[in-house]
Amino acid sequence: MAQDSCDCINDSVRYMTKTKKPGKQRKRQWEAPMHHRRKMMRAHLAPKYLEAGKRRSFTVRKGDLVRIMRGEFKGDEGKVEEVDLTKMLVTIEKITQAKADESQTARRIHASNLMIIKPDISDRRRLKKFGRPIEEEEEIEEEEGEEETTEEDEAE
Repeated sequence: MAQDSCDCINDSVRYMTKTKKPGKQRKRQWEAPMHHRRKMMRAHLAPKYLEAGKRRSFTVRKGDLVRIMRGEFKGDEGKVEEVDLTKMLVTIEKITQAKADESQTARRIHASNLMIIKPDISDRRRLKKFGRPIEEEEEIEEEEGEEETTEEDEAE
């Protein structure tokens, strides 16, 4: 690899150097290429998915069920409708704000303010990253819920 005048291997290494200056950090965030922005759009996983111990956070995708952890809509849950990498914001269904003309528009939220409650696991590669089969767990939870209702029916 050819070296630059700044003694860096190439531009990608220079891009990844660390700094303590907040202005430079913000600048790098907003000038980041799309493949770096995608990695910045991560959210924590719900505690039941942390037990596997493989990962603590995942990139937010369309179709994920998320809970808002910060801000005006704290505690609300919804499905991700859109992930906008250019503005680095996520649109969630049923989360809207009123405009001046009293119409409703989608409220966009940064991924760091979200928690993934139920990930969209239609992609096999993403499912593999969880470290254990999620589908089997959900089936087990549904069966446990059915058993509780039958015990209640028998008691009556």
